[in-house]
Amino acid sequence: MRGRECYPTHATERSSRKTQLGEGGEIVYGLNTGFGVSANTRTKAIERLQRNLTRGLHYGMLAHPAGLENKTCHEDATDLTSILGRALPLDDPVVATCMPEAWARASMLIRLRSLVSGASEVRPSTVNALIQLLEHDITPRIPIRGSISASGDLNPLSYIAGVMQGKPTVSAWTSGRSAGHQRIVCANVALAEANITPIKLEAKEGLAIVNSIAISAGVAALAMHEAHCQAALSQVLTAMSVEALGGTDESCHPFFAKVRPHPGQEESARYIYAYLAGSKLVHRSDGSEEASLRQDRYSIRTVSPVLEDLLLAHQQVIIEADSVTDNPLVLVDGE
Repeated sequence: MRGRECYPTHATERSSRKTQLGEGGEIVYGLNTGFGVSANTRTKAIERLQRNLTRGLHYGMLAHPAGLENKTCHEDATDLTSILGRALPLDDPVVATCMPEAWARASMLIRLRSLVSGASEVRPSTVNALIQLLEHDITPRIPIRGSISASGDLNPLSYIAGVMQGKPTVSAWTSGRSAGHQRIVCANVALAEANITPIKLEAKEGLAIVNSIAISAGVAALAMHEAHCQAALSQVLTAMSVEALGGTDESCHPFFAKVRPHPGQEESARYIYAYLAGSKLVHRSDGSEEASLRQDRYSIRTVSPVLEDLLLAHQQVIIEADSVTDNPLVLVDGE
C-alpha cells in the first residue's frame, strides 16, 4: 500500500486551504486555537502549534539504554538480543517500560487507516511517512503507561508523531525481522538509515496524528485475535474431553440448536459435533448396559464458549478500527 495510491485526490487541495483559513483569521479549533480547556486562546503560529502539541505530550517514562543520551547515537545502538541474554524482558527496564512492538505496529496501522480517509486533513506525504515506518520495520518506542483512552491516546500517539518528525529525543526499534535482530536508536538516526525524510508538521497535522484511540483499538484487535484462537481451541479441547471420558456426541446434535437457536450455541455445537464425527472413542449406545451413563457428565455436555459476546466485541472493534476519530474533521467539500 502506498499513500499516494490510496489517499483521496481532493485532500492535497484542501490541505493548503486549511492553512489559508487559519492565516485569514477564521477561527478553527486545533488550527489556530489552543486545545481542550485552552480552546479560548488564539495563535497565528499555526505550524509551531502542531510541533508544540506533539512535543508537550512526550511526558511518558521510558528507560533508555546507554548511549541514547548522545542524540546522534549511530554507534551506540542497543541490540535486543543482548537485553534478552541478560534478563527476562519483564526484568529489563528498557523493554518493560515500553509497549510491545506488536502493539505499536497495530496502532500505527489503525492510525494509517484513519488518516487515508481524507477527513483528517493531512497531506499525502505525511501518510507516506507512516507507511514507510511500517515498511522499514521502524517501530516507535511508546511508554506503556500514559493513557487511559478516556478521550484519545494522546501521549502514546505523540511518540509515533515524534518518530515521523525524526526527533532525536524519541527512540525506535529498527533493523527488525529481516535482519534477524533489533536495535534501539534515536528517531533521527532511524530515519536517516532508512533514507526516510522527516516530516514537518503543517496545520492540524499534529492534532490529526495524536487525537485518536488507535492504541486502544490496536491492542483490542490483537486481543480479539487471541480470543478467537482461544474460542476455537476450546471447541477442539471439548471434543477431546468427550473422547477421553468416553462420552457421547448427543449433546451437540443439530436438533438441539434447531429448537434453541442461539447463534453461538449453534456454531459451537456444529463444530464440536463435526470434530467427533467418526471418532472411535465416542461412546454410542442406548444406555442399556448395566451401570452405564445415559447422558454425559454435566461438565462436558454443557461446555461451550460464549461466542455471541465475542462476535459482538469483534464487530465493535472492527468498526472502531475502521473509523475516523480526531477532532475537527473535514467533509469532502471542505467544510
